[in-house]
Amino acid sequence: MKKIITLLVLITGITGEIYAQDKTSSANTDKTFDPPPNSITRKFIIDLGKGNKMQLELGAFEDIGFIKNVDSLVKVFLHDMEPLKDSLSNELLSKRIDYVSEPSGRKKIRIQQYPPKGSSFLVNQGDLAALKLEQDTIYLSGTVPQHANEPISGKKGASNYYRIGFFVNRLSELTDDLNSILNEKIAAIQQSDNKKWLRPNGENWQIRNGDPAVFAKQPHGYVSGQGDYLQLNAGANLQNYKNYFVPSFTLNASVFFKNNRYKNEISVAWEPNFLFAKNSQGNLQTFRNDFIILTLGHEPLRNKKLGNGPHFGLFQQLSVGYLAGRKGDFFDAHSFRLGTGSIDWIGGKIKLTPILYFHDFFKNVTPGLRVSVNF
Repeated sequence: MKKIITLLVLITGITGEIYAQDKTSSANTDKTFDPPPNSITRKFIIDLGKGNKMQLELGAFEDIGFIKNVDSLVKVFLHDMEPLKDSLSNELLSKRIDYVSEPSGRKKIRIQQYPPKGSSFLVNQGDLAALKLEQDTIYLSGTVPQHANEPISGKKGASNYYRIGFFVNRLSELTDDLNSILNEKIAAIQQSDNKKWLRPNGENWQIRNGDPAVFAKQPHGYVSGQGDYLQLNAGANLQNYKNYFVPSFTLNASVFFKNNRYKNEISVAWEPNFLFAKNSQGNLQTFRNDFIILTLGHEPLRNKKLGNGPHFGLFQQLSVGYLAGRKGDFFDAHSFRLGTGSIDWIGGKIKLTPILYFHDFFKNVTPGLRVSVNF
């Protein structure tokens, strides 16, 4: 009885008028029921027939192994919704239900119901019936178990988020008859990551020789910004060179492209370095030395960790810079700068990278450290 009362209080606090009153409250509620921004990297859609669809969103592709028994998740959801059937009895209202499973075993439920924009009717042999045109939406969300401990630091990896969405003509259609095919569709997606994806209709991507009911907006289900894309950004840096601390900034153009196992990066950057020394008159003078930098990156997508802690990316990125503009006698002519490996914070926005300066073929090698902040 206490469980039912708690659920009814939750529903009373999140439906209708309160949702419309306070945008700040709505934003806080969304944080509770929606996956965090940029936590979803793959998105697949499954056609369930009769206009019904299922959408699978994953933080990492290998997480699908933890949720492949979708029919069991749906059965638990339907069981937990039994005490709330009366509040969902109006078939003409379109419904959105968010159902979040926490690692502790607790469940959070949000129900939103919307009246139709106008009235629609069906006339059949003189009988008049109200017609519902909008679908119901159900989202089942949660996290998969934490990945293995991170190397070197030994800290546990962050949990990945998943969300399973159902877009159905009526909530009552989410039944055992529909559940019987869900695991079969998930298995088709699980086997698709090593297969080629095609776009036969010029719009959606499908698995070659795979289940035609499974499709995605991008090959292998990558979401926008997670597949192939171009990125322009800027950054500020501080590095040491001999006995100088050298500030610089970077303007960078990067191309990222992925296959089913790796994210690859090719980028070109312009980086002016600023050194300071007194001239013959004793006045402090700024000397700008420009490097043109080519960077190649190679990062596995499997077991990618989330979070803001330090991550060690040894030998996954190689950068080579050439001194294209030289002022003063600080750098030798034809100098190069080589960087590889890094310790990253905040998703790679802050990097600590070992570097080597040299000229010609590794003459006068000078080691250094570089701290970069990317915007």
